[in-house]
Amino acid sequence: MTKEIKLEDKEIKEIRELRESITRLSFDFGRIKIDIINAESRLDSLMKLQDDKTNEYRGKLRSEEKIVEKLNKKYGKGQVDITNGIFVSMEEDGKS
Repeated sequence: MTKEIKLEDKEIKEIRELRESITRLSFDFGRIKIDIINAESRLDSLMKLQDDKTNEYRGKLRSEEKIVEKLNKKYGKGQVDITNGIFVSMEEDGKS
């Protein structure tokens, strides 16, 4: 036969507070997990954006290289002074 023993109010309060604390911690863990999921999603978006911009940057570098090759064929080796809109030849006799 079982015997029921009445708990003291202090004991009941202690157990309730502990259970409420555990419930709040469980809620906090869930909120943290949601924050992590959202952060991972944002990171994925940023990584895709970075990949897109990296590809665009590489494409621009290739375009620049083609222009330099074209100018070198036309004017010889040299550098472009974009500020003054001139080509500075590095060859002594130059191609003009």
